[in-house]
Amino acid sequence: MRLLQMAQDGLIRLDVSDTILNELGRVLNDNFEWSAEDVKVVQAKILCFANHVTPVEAVHVVQADADDDAILERAAAARSDFLVTGDKDLLKLGLFRGTRIIKPAAFLALGRER
Repeated sequence: MRLLQMAQDGLIRLDVSDTILNELGRVLNDNFEWSAEDVKVVQAKILCFANHVTPVEAVHVVQADADDDAILERAAAARSDFLVTGDKDLLKLGLFRGTRIIKPAAFLALGRER
């Protein structure tokens, strides 16, 4: 939630797509038992301050989970400096086309170092 607040406050740029928002909804529903209504509310709030991106090319990098390729496609389209995730398959990459892939805690620690 801290990262979302930082994006809402304009401290960081948050890039999302419909695919990312749908995946967020699935995770919130499946792993945290959020209602469909609550998921829609948070998705709408995120769209108010996030940068919406559309991928321009398909990539095939993550063998273990092809859905992760969609996340990489969006990071490439946005030319993101960081991809902040807890996904183990993405974290194994560490770097993709100049985008550093790190855990939320590591990203927050970078801010404290500055």
